[in-house]
Amino acid sequence: MTEPHYCIHCSRNFKFKNLYDSHVLTCEFFHKPRRERIREIESFERLPNPQEMYKLIQHLMSETAQLKQEVAKLKISANVRKTRVIVDWLNSPKNPIPEKTFQEWYKSFVVLRSYVEHVYNSDLAEGIKMMINETLTDKTQLLPIRAFTNKPNVIYIYSHKRPEESQGDATLESEWTKEWTTISTADFEKWISYLSRIMLREFCVMQKENMVKIFSNEDEKEKNIVFMMKMNGGKTSDEQRAREIKKWLFTKLEQNIQDCEYI
Repeated sequence: MTEPHYCIHCSRNFKFKNLYDSHVLTCEFFHKPRRERIREIESFERLPNPQEMYKLIQHLMSETAQLKQEVAKLKISANVRKTRVIVDWLNSPKNPIPEKTFQEWYKSFVVLRSYVEHVYNSDLAEGIKMMINETLTDKTQLLPIRAFTNKPNVIYIYSHKRPEESQGDATLESEWTKEWTTISTADFEKWISYLSRIMLREFCVMQKENMVKIFSNEDEKEKNIVFMMKMNGGKTSDEQRAREIKKWLFTKLEQNIQDCEYI
């Protein structure tokens, strides 16, 4: 049973708290010393007319919109500074350097047939996740890819950086510098597109080896058509697939930067 709510000013009790809350504010005013009540009454201003009220609301809305813009700018500035701090920390001399760049690392991926078969049982994104996950379990090397809870949904890669003075691809890649940086949305999508292609290539090899079985009956032909559709991404767009994999990958990689061994 709900306990009654007693007013400390008039000792009246209320069964419902919302009624008590409404009462106690008014009761408190009338139980203040007379001099204090007079002072508060004298401080009251006349009520504005509708036109004045409209102008006041316009002014407040304008100031609120301006404050929202300033807060948004401050958030962007804070995020940029936080990203810069993490990049500077990753590139500091006290941190070990990965043996491979991000590009060298993912181009060494081997597509196992179990990954391709996993696509048939689920979809292309799950097959790619399975392939990436296998490489993340290798503790013998420092991975050229990292993520931190301090910067949600941002992935850092150890990558080649073309010298600013170079023109196009004229400078040899071996002459480029290597450093940690954030991976852009476009580059992440290109990476997932590359992994999709090497998965599809292995599927084509498997398909060629099983041609006799595939054309042996209608069921096998139908299964092969479904398989091909899944290997080509199905109804999911490349952008959606990349977003899904990035979100999953972040959860696999994330560390709190304060807990890192080399900080």
